[in-house]
Amino acid sequence: MKKHRSPHIPILIACIVLLFSLLPRFSLSSESPDRAASAAAPSGHPRETVRVGFFSFDGYHIIDDTGRSSGYGYEFLQLMSLYTNWHYEYIGYEKSWSEMLQMLQDGQIDLLTSAQKTPERETEFAFSKRPIGTSSLLLTTRSGDDRFISDEFDTYQNMRVGLLENNSRNDEFADFAAEKGFSYTPVYFKTVDELVQALQYTDTIDAIVTSSLRTIKNEWILNQFNPKPFYAIVRKDNLHLLEEINDTLAQLDIYSPEWRSEL
Repeated sequence: MKKHRSPHIPILIACIVLLFSLLPRFSLSSESPDRAASAAAPSGHPRETVRVGFFSFDGYHIIDDTGRSSGYGYEFLQLMSLYTNWHYEYIGYEKSWSEMLQMLQDGQIDLLTSAQKTPERETEFAFSKRPIGTSSLLLTTRSGDDRFISDEFDTYQNMRVGLLENNSRNDEFADFAAEKGFSYTPVYFKTVDELVQALQYTDTIDAIVTSSLRTIKNEWILNQFNPKPFYAIVRKDNLHLLEEINDTLAQLDIYSPEWRSEL
């Protein structure tokens, strides 16, 4: 007996194929930004060059000896490229974050990430509507340095603490020390790398205050506190770029709501 195929099956298959072709495809690989961006770039439209502040920050922005990029901030940009027609130009790996902030203000870059909100910054820059992640403050010391005991704050008394110059969260650590009742001597450094090197290889400081986004190596965590969201920022006059960032973040939150945790 000859079997008859339902005439609705080809229509159903066509609808399924069309549906999957419209779904966004995510990748958290360390693929080069140019390849990722070109794969997702809409055809027939000129690509927009976005100059990104790519400051060195272990765990956030990393370029290894082979030139391969990785880190939370880098992978965030790759996700953004799935929805935009951008070509990234990475600038300033040898610069500090505070120098990047000045470069953004001077128009030397277009986009900077890992920005905490402060009243001063909000008067000068435009922040993305949605945060791109959350970070806490870390107080760490060298592995094996048993002079300091976590949460026994009398052992922290008069410690020499390495801090980043012009870091908006230095005041938060000062408040933390006041609340817990210990005094400290601040020692300032220009970059996170200099901060870590001083902790590991010199006798100039006893502990450092950094972000929880950083990769920890040969350090003991004394305290982790004050989790806060951080954002992408642009100049206030760059409304076109800000709109694209906000639209992209909205789409990421719809199609992959756990993307921050995955990063």
